[in-house]
Amino acid sequence: MTASGAQGSESAADVARVLADPGLGLGDSDTLSTLAEEAISGGASTIELDCGAISFMDSRGFGSLIQFRNALCEKGTVLKLINIPRQMEMLLEITGTADLLKAGG
Repeated sequence: MTASGAQGSESAADVARVLADPGLGLGDSDTLSTLAEEAISGGASTIELDCGAISFMDSRGFGSLIQFRNALCEKGTVLKLINIPRQMEMLLEITGTADLLKAGG
């Protein structure tokens, strides 16, 4: 499945991996939310968001990411970021959210 916001997902036991595309960095999270809902309904308790394709993230994208994480937490699902590009990692460090999102807290 390919769409803006996510490229698809793969699941292993209770962990689902969702591949983000560059649109997520600009706040496009609709498809990501749909894929996450599918993963949760499939029994995933952890969603690994592969951020390797995100080359830029603005404040809207960051806000969408935090809202997405909070919505998952309310459902008892953990969001863990993986393959984080250096620029995005710097943003997480500056905002104090790196440990929260990289460790899946």
